[in-house]
Amino acid sequence: MSFEGVALFALQAVQDFTGLVTFAPKRAIGPIVADATLQEQHEDILTITEHPVEQGAAITDHAFKQPARLRVTCGFSNSSFQAGYSSSYVNDMYSRFLQLQASRTLLDVYTARRQYTNMLIESLGLSTDIDTENSMIISVSLKQLILVQTETVTVPPNSVQKAPQATGSTTNTGTLQPQPVVNPPAGIN
Repeated sequence: MSFEGVALFALQAVQDFTGLVTFAPKRAIGPIVADATLQEQHEDILTITEHPVEQGAAITDHAFKQPARLRVTCGFSNSSFQAGYSSSYVNDMYSRFLQLQASRTLLDVYTARRQYTNMLIESLGLSTDIDTENSMIISVSLKQLILVQTETVTVPPNSVQKAPQATGSTTNTGTLQPQPVVNPPAGIN
């Protein structure tokens, strides 16, 4: 087999293998891989109640986790390998970020520390001056969207319930008028 034949065989084997395996990029914001990642700021907040909680109480609503937040500062350059010698690469990348934000696309984000799912671009920040005309340092702020599943439950008719006044479905009783209290209980003015 010739050298070209071996090379084509090896290339086909690699393509077949990569078709079977999904590789996650080391760092990416959805489909965008930056030329350079300068900073990643992770924020995870637990909101804790301020009202007293009984000691030993079996409750879980005394604290809840806020959606994760992430700020990534990354760079792009018209002279990078990814640009492919395109003078519009930086502008194209900025447009892609704006499109992702406007479309409210849920993103998977890969950082050096962890992977995030269901992230939305909350804000984009950048500035351009004479020194950065052909490059872009952009700050991308993302916030996690917490997705839940809901279920609709049908309540049986009131006629088959033991205590429909407590467990029955709501009924329309028409417009109610407030009634004055004739003799309030002692101690209530």
